[in-house]
Amino acid sequence: MDEPCPICQRKFPARFLERHVNLCLDTLGAAEPEPKLSPVATQEQSQKSQNVFAALGLKADSGKPASEKAKKGGATLTSILLAEKRLKRRQEDLEQQIRQKQAKIEQSEQNPDHGSGHVTMSGGNQDDGHNSGRQNRQAYV
Repeated sequence: MDEPCPICQRKFPARFLERHVNLCLDTLGAAEPEPKLSPVATQEQSQKSQNVFAALGLKADSGKPASEKAKKGGATLTSILLAEKRLKRRQEDLEQQIRQKQAKIEQSEQNPDHGSGHVTMSGGNQDDGHNSGRQNRQAYV
């Protein structure tokens, strides 16, 4: 079944309509120069084009020059999405490092004699800082 394009009103098969509408939106006004119209006609034309965008569920362009739009300085959706992607990647890397360190800790707890790097002293040879002075004095007496 053929459906009319909401922009140029030409009929197209339903499976090609979306592609044509995108093409029609991209080339809207670029195909042929617009004749000079009276202010009333220009206003009617702009309302019609806004209605076309609204019919498609899109927001009409504000008509501001591109340089004005670029000067906004705020973050764009693309930059926000890229930053979010980088943060997720960093988070995954950090989570993997945590898992690796936890696995090493679990291994060292299960096998305390194998490569844990901890040296334990047995008996009364441990120095807790309280008896060190007394032991040193006894050595000189």
